[in-house]
Amino acid sequence: MYSSDRFFPSNYNRQIKSKKMEVDRLLLEIIQSRKDCVEIGRSSSYGDDLLGMLLNEMEKKRSDGFNINLQLVMDECKTFFFAGHETTSLLLTWTVMLLASNPSWQEKVRAEVKKVCNGETPSIDHLPKFNLVSNNLSSLSKSVPFTLNHAKQWGLNWQ
Repeated sequence: MYSSDRFFPSNYNRQIKSKKMEVDRLLLEIIQSRKDCVEIGRSSSYGDDLLGMLLNEMEKKRSDGFNINLQLVMDECKTFFFAGHETTSLLLTWTVMLLASNPSWQEKVRAEVKKVCNGETPSIDHLPKFNLVSNNLSSLSKSVPFTLNHAKQWGLNWQ
């Protein structure tokens, strides 16, 4: 059954519509900024991130006679962003839940963090020194190959 209450002009629905329009406006601003940089010659490409790859592909297709809708590019960016956010959120939730349900592992991780960070706030620079974390990521990298690839892109050594 299709629910029509999302069309009802409630306060909640107005807020959702406003946030959606704001995300679209900000994304369009970023895209236009990238396109402007290429057009005026400040940059030779749209970038090497996801948005840049999509815009480069859009330009290639346009020169081949195909027209890719800018809305499609914006929708792809939103899908990657929100799906990535959800994935990270679920990963952190499961990590906290598993650590909470396994006090012995919680103590091991806590001791390692204290040892590696030596009173400092943990940072990305400390990440390669966490043996429990890196060993688990290495074993996960067999089932999740992109984990190791991202670590290499970030300059981290997971050996």
